[in-house]
Amino acid sequence: RAAQPPAGISYYQKSYGEVVAGGVDCVVFRGCSAVVAVRSPSTTVTGAGSLVMSLSGPAFPADAPPAWAEVLSLSPGRYLAMRIHAPPPQSGAAVTVTVAPSSAEPGGPPISERTVSFSVPVTTPPPTILRVQPSFGESTGGSTVTVEASGVGVSASAGDLSVSVGGVPVAASALIFSDQASTAFSLSLPPLPAGLHPLTVATPATEAAGAGAASAQILVASPGVSATCHLSCFAPLGGTPPPAAPARVTLKGFGEGVPLTVSAVGSGAPATVSGAVYVGGVERQTRLSVNLPAYSPSANASAHLVWFRVEGGGASALASFTYREPPRVKSAFLSASGSAVIFTFDQPTSEGSGAGSACAPYLDAASAASAELCTWTAPDTLTAVLGPQSSIVPGTVVTVLGGSVLSRDLASGPAPDSAATVQAPPIVEPPSLVIIGPTSAAPCGSFSLTAEGPSGRNVTFRWGSPSHPPLAAYLAALPPA
Repeated sequence: RAAQPPAGISYYQKSYGEVVAGGVDCVVFRGCSAVVAVRSPSTTVTGAGSLVMSLSGPAFPADAPPAWAEVLSLSPGRYLAMRIHAPPPQSGAAVTVTVAPSSAEPGGPPISERTVSFSVPVTTPPPTILRVQPSFGESTGGSTVTVEASGVGVSASAGDLSVSVGGVPVAASALIFSDQASTAFSLSLPPLPAGLHPLTVATPATEAAGAGAASAQILVASPGVSATCHLSCFAPLGGTPPPAAPARVTLKGFGEGVPLTVSAVGSGAPATVSGAVYVGGVERQTRLSVNLPAYSPSANASAHLVWFRVEGGGASALASFTYREPPRVKSAFLSASGSAVIFTFDQPTSEGSGAGSACAPYLDAASAASAELCTWTAPDTLTAVLGPQSSIVPGTVVTVLGGSVLSRDLASGPAPDSAATVQAPPIVEPPSLVIIGPTSAAPCGSFSLTAEGPSGRNVTFRWGSPSHPPLAAYLAALPPA
């Protein structure tokens, strides 16, 4: 005979929590906040003051204020949404946040059944140089520049900074400011040959976190010369060979009638120079057209800033151009309810948001047949609404057709077809179920329970009994409905 339920039956749903997608802003050295949701919280929770919260994982500054919670929405016993504010983590380890009610429900489950934990991911962006002002100097040295870097922690003095330019160690002249967001300082450039030189910044904090050094490039030119692109400065990876429209470049300080060459820094690939015109008088400029060569990047990115060296008459200057890659699918996730697939591209596309349409222009035939509607909900986001019988599940490989999809500024070539593996949603929205049945049953008696609720996809019901192991074993053996 199957195990019998106890004479008195009480139903409660164990609390569970989730980190809300898009609600996390947790960055090494900078700060940490996360929006979290708790389903079926304790009825004793009436606000942040009736919660106990603890943090674990990475180290936090010793003088940092304690973590605190900001309640965003509360339906007692049903739903709790709040924003957790934590001190700046000092490494990239995930922050574990544990939240419990400060008191148990009278006659209800223990506090342990109402305690939830969240794993908040910490972003460890590489140390980054935000600005170098001015971004150029003369080869004779002595130019003063201001550098601002993020992700390098807090420095107490200029002596905490390890700086090099062109591989030459340089002492920072003065520390302008330093906080969790960024650090700014000034320095004097050493004498360097004309060209593009790396500038690196490291601190004890970046070394302790294993984050490496922030880096950028600084332009060093011959005294009194410059080169600036002012029109058609974007190109596809294939370049702009004639008769494509050339870029327009203005030179200063090269003199009249000087033979000029333009070549890519690093690869030495030559550009085609034409139509050089010298403008005398006060301006003393040379204006020329440049058709860029093809560019092969070492890694994929939506845009590549490439420097070209302009030389002539013993003078040298650098001008920058941007090569634009076509958009590529970056991710494909099922929506929280499983009723749609959200495709995100690595950059804004030429497609505008608006009314939905058939998915055939964007997805392979099999995937398009599983989808009822495709809509560009943002320039970089394509949402495919699935039918109830759709076969697309986590792990399904979908081919996204590039076709006429270009970069937002139309500078790239068409996007290629790309395969994307559909991922499970970051947060799964379970069906909203209602259990209908008696609250008590006699020993050896029978009772009937019904579960029902809406869902965006076909669902399977499985029964369990967390408080009665024999009954749980019996229910687990039943076939799914």
